[in-house]
Amino acid sequence: MRILLTARGAESGGDELRAMRRWLVAEEEFRGRVELVEAPVVPGHLGPALDALSVLLGSSSGALATMLVEFLRTRKGRVEVTVTRSDGAAVTLNAERVRDMSPAKMAEFTAEVSRTLRDVD
Repeated sequence: MRILLTARGAESGGDELRAMRRWLVAEEEFRGRVELVEAPVVPGHLGPALDALSVLLGSSSGALATMLVEFLRTRKGRVEVTVTRSDGAAVTLNAERVRDMSPAKMAEFTAEVSRTLRDVD
């Protein structure tokens, strides 16, 4: 299944997506599975803007959920990542929400995100 990741944040969405891509491909499980998705070129701009990340997700929904929560905990300011499944179901993760979570709450939240990624209706 392909998962689409979009970001909004303190930095431009493209900068957050590039940072997230570096974070994900640092894990062997995601190398070769994360692609940059560019938006169509807007007239008057020099080139296409980075729009999203496309992640080929096998049985690694738990790993992706964990990586995204860990990534968000490192971000400063307001950063949101929206994860959209191929069937259109989506969940938005917010850095401010996860930054100060206790380990128990973080594990519970990560499991919830993993279920959302995995459960295709």
